[in-house]
Amino acid sequence: NFFEPGRGRIAAPCSMAPSNLDPQLQEAIDRYVGSDAEAAREASMAVLTAALQKQELLLDIVLHLEKALSDTHNPTRRGQAARLLRDCLGKAEQRLNFKHVETFANFFTSRLGDWQCVEGAAGGLLVLLKRHGPVLRTLKGPEGEHGEEPMVQHIARALLREVHTPSHTQMIRKVVLDLMQTLLEEWPEEVKALGSALGEGVNAAIEEERDPRNLLLAFAIARGLLANFPQECMPDEVVAAFFETLVSYFPITFTPPKDDKFGITADDLREGLQRALGANPRLSQHTIPFFIDASKDITSGDAAGTIAQALEHLAMCLETYGSQVARKHLGDIMKNAQDQVCRTASPCPAEFASSTRRALVVALRGVAPGLHPHWLGPMVDPVLKEAAVQAARGEEESLACEGSRRLLLAVAEAHPNLLERVWTLAVPPLLEPRKRPEVMEAVKMVAAAAGAPPPPEATKPLPGPWFTEPAAVRFLLELARLALRPPKKAPVLAARQLKAALEGTVAAIRDSRTTEVEGIPSQPLLLELLGILCRLAGEQAEPARDAFIALHEMLKATVTPVLAKEGVTAQSLDPWLLRWRLRIFQARPEDACLSSLVDALAGAAALEPIWASALTPTLLAASLLPDEELPPWLTTLLPRLLAATLKSLAQVAAGSPSPSASDEDKAGKESKAAEARAQVEELLTVAVALIRIASSGEGPQESFTDVSGAVEATELSSEAALFLAQRLAASLSLPEQMPELCQGVSYGQSFETARRATGIRALIRALVARLPAADATDLCLKALQNVAASCDEQPPGSGLPVIVVVPVVLAKLPDEQWDLTAGVLRAVRLCTANIEQQLLEPFALDALEAVVAACPSSKIEELLETLRATFGKVLQPGAPDSGEPLAARGAARCWAVAAGVLLQRGGLAKEAAAFLEALLGALDSSAPVTPFVPQAFEVLMPARFDTSGGAAPATKLPPLALQQLSRTTLPSLVARAKGEGAGAAAAAKRSALQSAITVLSALPVEVAHSDCSDELRWCSLTGLKHLREETSAAGVSENADGVTFWVRALQLLVRACQRSAPWIEDDLQSLVPPLCFLSTAHKVPLVRLGSLQVLHMLAQNSRGHLAPFKRQIDIATRKAVGDRRREVRLVAVACLNTWQCGPAED
Repeated sequence: NFFEPGRGRIAAPCSMAPSNLDPQLQEAIDRYVGSDAEAAREASMAVLTAALQKQELLLDIVLHLEKALSDTHNPTRRGQAARLLRDCLGKAEQRLNFKHVETFANFFTSRLGDWQCVEGAAGGLLVLLKRHGPVLRTLKGPEGEHGEEPMVQHIARALLREVHTPSHTQMIRKVVLDLMQTLLEEWPEEVKALGSALGEGVNAAIEEERDPRNLLLAFAIARGLLANFPQECMPDEVVAAFFETLVSYFPITFTPPKDDKFGITADDLREGLQRALGANPRLSQHTIPFFIDASKDITSGDAAGTIAQALEHLAMCLETYGSQVARKHLGDIMKNAQDQVCRTASPCPAEFASSTRRALVVALRGVAPGLHPHWLGPMVDPVLKEAAVQAARGEEESLACEGSRRLLLAVAEAHPNLLERVWTLAVPPLLEPRKRPEVMEAVKMVAAAAGAPPPPEATKPLPGPWFTEPAAVRFLLELARLALRPPKKAPVLAARQLKAALEGTVAAIRDSRTTEVEGIPSQPLLLELLGILCRLAGEQAEPARDAFIALHEMLKATVTPVLAKEGVTAQSLDPWLLRWRLRIFQARPEDACLSSLVDALAGAAALEPIWASALTPTLLAASLLPDEELPPWLTTLLPRLLAATLKSLAQVAAGSPSPSASDEDKAGKESKAAEARAQVEELLTVAVALIRIASSGEGPQESFTDVSGAVEATELSSEAALFLAQRLAASLSLPEQMPELCQGVSYGQSFETARRATGIRALIRALVARLPAADATDLCLKALQNVAASCDEQPPGSGLPVIVVVPVVLAKLPDEQWDLTAGVLRAVRLCTANIEQQLLEPFALDALEAVVAACPSSKIEELLETLRATFGKVLQPGAPDSGEPLAARGAARCWAVAAGVLLQRGGLAKEAAAFLEALLGALDSSAPVTPFVPQAFEVLMPARFDTSGGAAPATKLPPLALQQLSRTTLPSLVARAKGEGAGAAAAAKRSALQSAITVLSALPVEVAHSDCSDELRWCSLTGLKHLREETSAAGVSENADGVTFWVRALQLLVRACQRSAPWIEDDLQSLVPPLCFLSTAHKVPLVRLGSLQVLHMLAQNSRGHLAPFKRQIDIATRKAVGDRRREVRLVAVACLNTWQCGPAED
């Protein structure tokens, strides 16, 4: 045995000579133990660590430390020795036997009572528990007042008894808490034996903790102890003590320091506290009353943050405690919510409503819809009845009314049973007719202001007191939305419960004060409400049929030719419909009333085929109107109605009678199916006409999206979807007329062609997904054949625009037909190298990306050879100049697309690296493709600048590939930009710099500023310098070459200023003069805007360092406030104000 076990000391064995350590190691140990300098201790530990990894020196180190460990006169030296022993034990590779482990455990345990040695002792015990756990499980501790007990139990008892954790520094407290967490998680059976001493000790250790790093750990320890240990360890008084300790941190108002390195936020702390408080339902008797009381405005002093935290904690605790606890406290929660939302001006009404809803959801877990438990009514009904009465009173009691409606909506959202109860209580009083003199007077005044006589109905009682009050209509509308059931679910509300609302809504819409006076903003809400009520009641309910008839009549009134026959129309239309027509006929498609009407009809028609059948003649008549009688909104909104009607009728048309049905039933169903098929054919004729108009660029693109949405609708049965897809493809004459369908993407503005391409792809995608496999494959093959055939024609044939659907059709291409993609590659080259086909270039790049991504693994090498033969020759060193810069540009961009897809596919790292190396090789000489390498990187790695403050935009490459490029490609680009290669040309260095800026722009902000800070600094400053020089050399030309990439350098500077990069203040001499010049001299507004943004941030963050540049900044900002572009002027004014007056927070 190397050790002689001792009580509180490590003794050298009698038979063993003193330590045989090398003198250099002895000096390192003595320097560590005797020095107060952190740097000296780190140097000594580095020497010892290197030695420990090579040979077994731990026992010799222990012997050498014996005097320091037993030094009773120098506690600091004793503590340093304990820390050194801990560190050596953690670094040593030597395996310890059970006697070694026992001796170390006893020694460290005995030192827990030594205040100076707590850090080393706790750390040493943590190392033993982590690395020598199996040995520790077999050991017993020394006999004492508790007899012989397991070693780990002895350690835990000593830790809780001897260490007063709050009296130590943050680092030592962290070590102690780590040790406690390890004991609780990995040694639960041993520490359970401590009984109530465990809970009391842990509670004493975590109380008074204030450091956020330790708090997260303390909350996790409390949660584990409360959730996983029995009542013997956590008696009621200990649970109460834990509650007092935990709620002492409420509310959490932590704000991270400016230079925070740990990333701990207030939300992290709140979540940790919530998890701890919700760990055990035994806490509920303390937490629920506490948070209910804390949410009251009197208790919290109207502090919105405190109330919001209390409500969030309350809801989270209930969700973890379960339904039994929630039911016990539900009455108090409901009463408190009513008091705070309906009777006082609470700063957090939305939070109260949300917390109440979550409490009800928990309480009603496991309660099936339609079953009303006996305990629910006494707790909920008193509050609901009073709130229903207040909700119907209107705006004269706005606080109680608004709060009651909010609370009722929250309750209704919690469970279908509660929705039914709220509807039954709240809707009838809301619809009761009553005279509202002040509302009637307001209607008269609005009518008089419009130059019309007061309507005769102004003296009549309103059909409900609600329809002129948007808030009341919105309340009823929100209730109706909650009742919309998912498909195949039982209805929440019966038709009889909806009758009053349907009749009241129809009466309100027919009333002249709704249709004639535009000053009442509830009109679109009423229309949406009526549509939802129709869907809820169904066509079997007579009020719903009347409501649909009213909606249908409104549509017919807007599409009936009346302007040339005013007299006839006045006689044939009801007065309210005539007023509606005059109000809406010339409306724009985005008009709220019009959009609500179309949505209501579309929803009703999609749900009930009989309504879709009734709507069909009106839609067909509307499509036949001459241009002079065509409402301006019809072509935009008609596709939405067509799509809904087609979906509904397709279900009937594709249906087949049941074999067990009677002959009469079969005949009736066949008759309905035949009628539906005929109507579908007629409607598809209209839809196809609209699609052709949209594909030509002369009509709105809604035809594509709405019709393709109808084909892909998930609510369609497979038979209905197949029928609709087949009939649509036949009506469009696909695949034969695919070139005509895609022709519109080859002319017009780029943004217009992009919208058409999106619509065409959506349509073809829907057809490919729904058509039979053979038909879908045939459609895909014909599309690829069209693309390939067009390349052989001179000039290129009409089939070239079909390249827009290649990403869609490749999904159904059989492997044996993969050779057809060779024609796609030729078409890609043609579109990217021919100026006459420039509008097709984005779609060609998409097609190339799809080809490389979909290529079978067995064909990938052949594809890469084709790419090298097609595009790689231009990138080779010494490639001849063909005099066609567009071909070189297209080849570079296509090469980058292929490289990006190879990086995404995985398993092709070698091939992707070769493609990237070819791009970099083009920068080593002034080849024809060299100026276009930055554009290639732009395709490969689009910029990630996010100006909205939300999440960063998605990138094409996965994060791992981006990180790899930041460590390999970026340094290579920067080296080339600096001209480190032999004989680097100016054009090549310029392209390399622009490429590096593009790569930096594509990286996540954290990566760019941490891993690539040096490259970011150099590229930003050098890019700004180039922009300044080119602006002067080009005579501030608006078409200065490369301005797009230099603008990105400005964007990188903005991002660096936002993150307070330290190098910004070091390089003010290189930043301020160019920025002042560019902010007024450059003709591109974006350059002026970006320059002023950087100046503005410099004035905010580094105003004191800008004194040497005062004159330049004064001249630039005063001149920029007169810029001809408003956006630039706004930033210039903000910059001038900050420069003159200081930041706003000052």
